[in-house]
Amino acid sequence: MKFSKIFKNKLFYLITGIILNFLACTCCFFYYRAKLFASPSQFIFEFFTINWCVWNSIITIIYNLREIKIIKSNQQKSQGNFDLVVSASNLATIIIFTLILGSKFLEIRPNLFWWTYILIWHYFAPAVALVYFLKFVGIKKTDFNNNAKKIFSPVFLTITSILGVFFLMNLLRRFSINPVYFEPPYSFRKFFVWWFAHFEKGEIIKLLFWITVSLFIFWLSLCLLLRIKKRHFPKTIYSVKRKNFFSLVGEEIK
Repeated sequence: MKFSKIFKNKLFYLITGIILNFLACTCCFFYYRAKLFASPSQFIFEFFTINWCVWNSIITIIYNLREIKIIKSNQQKSQGNFDLVVSASNLATIIIFTLILGSKFLEIRPNLFWWTYILIWHYFAPAVALVYFLKFVGIKKTDFNNNAKKIFSPVFLTITSILGVFFLMNLLRRFSINPVYFEPPYSFRKFFVWWFAHFEKGEIIKLLFWITVSLFIFWLSLCLLLRIKKRHFPKTIYSVKRKNFFSLVGEEIK
């Protein structure tokens, strides 16, 4: 296989995405090994609750494995919402991390290993997922009729539900963990997303403001992806014929 053909292969992007996400998670375990050895259970609890990038990696890996199975079995892929959810999640991950990095850049201590896996986790792995979506994933033409409707679409409602569970898991962990784990020698974090601290202080209005901002970022990511796909990848947009006017089930590609 010629080198140029590799970049035209769906499996290349899917497998690369799995490797990069898994590698970043593994590197995170190694980087924070002191906390892992101090209290394995609390480290796992922290790792899988307060880190959005972990959630994004899990969603992306599940999606990639599902895509590989479909390709290998030569199944006819249905036009689902999971494609948009995963791609919007990855783009939002890039945007949110860039904002956080910009606000705390001067506070970060330079460390080559940390920078390597952080950049892989928040830029390279999401970028691979986005390239796969833009180049290979077919989208219904009806998705472009009115972008304003994306606020109420099943895709955005799914994203909102995932974020809702993420918020609740963060709060559950904060108020269920023994406070001793927030102090040395453990020094586990209360929250990774800074605006959750507003809830602890009773500043509900500020918390709701930042939650709204995060939802807007996901909605913006969804709209940007659809615009880019329509403008630069028109061959991946399909017309559909609905069998039932009131149902999204049973659509078939022309």
